[in-house]
Amino acid sequence: MNIDKYSLHERLVLLITTKIAVATQSQKMLIEARNQETKSTAGDKHETSRALTQTEIDKIESQLNLLKSDLTILQQIDPFEKSTVIGRGSLVTTNNAVFYISIGYGKIENGIYAISVESPVSLALRGRKAGDKVEVQTMEYTILAFV
Repeated sequence: MNIDKYSLHERLVLLITTKIAVATQSQKMLIEARNQETKSTAGDKHETSRALTQTEIDKIESQLNLLKSDLTILQQIDPFEKSTVIGRGSLVTTNNAVFYISIGYGKIENGIYAISVESPVSLALRGRKAGDKVEVQTMEYTILAFV
């Protein structure tokens, strides 16, 4: 499986920026809805509704912060840089999957995963070279190549 590291990186940036745009729009709509809600004679019901809406707004804000953090990490990676050791920014091809060590996004497409540097697989791969074998949670990976 021959994968272009730059294209994969740009695809991941696009996925994250799209999620940021969707979450921002959702948050904006919730804020507008909360602000337009008029107080009715059922005051407790009104306050409960506003509180639930605020909880959703806060939840989206938390998600946005994580997504923005992921985007910052991606922006710090040079996708043209060739890795001499496996670490952040490495694209590692194994016998079972391809791992882009960048952010903890998960499956990008069939057999290709974006994983954080803190993930168990990334920690096992760190400092290894082509031909080495690592085992993570009963799964064995043979490193075929990395860039």
